Amino acid sequence: MRYKRTINSKKSFTLKDYIYICAIDDVIKKNKTNMKKHLSFIILLLSFNAIYAQKTCDIEKIYFAQDVSYDNVKVITNFGSLEDAEIILTPSSLDEGQYKVELTRKAQNIYKIENQNYYLMTKYCYKYSNRKDVVLIINSRYFYNKGSIIFTE
Repeated sequence: MRYKRTINSKKSFTLKDYIYICAIDDVIKKNKTNMKKHLSFIILLLSFNAIYAQKTCDIEKIYFAQDVSYDNVKVITNFGSLEDAEIILTPSSLDEGQYKVELTRKAQNIYKIENQNYYLMTKYCYKYSNRKDVVLIINSRYFYNKGSIIFTE
């Protein structure tokens, strides 16, 4: 008995040939599915690697810190509670240039320049730092992106 396969050719095949061709098609489809799974896993690994291997972060804002913990200064939180303030951050700027400084992460996207009263607000910076040496590049005093932090370690 002859079967016709009309996908790629009009050549007649035997039942044995037709089963063989169908089996190959199934293997190709499974490999495509497996390939998609492997590719999505590789992309996921690369994205995690990009986050943890991050070497630079953009500086969004620069703040000057004033310690008010000894002045009994109070603040009202977003939840309506009254609490003691430790530090007040006010917008500030730094002169343009490159600086080698020690940086410590204080909160998500907030870094303190050690031995200075300056805090840096970054955008999407996932690098943990505890008194690490970094290179601080200040490009602008007025625009949205003030500069960048380059982690050397």
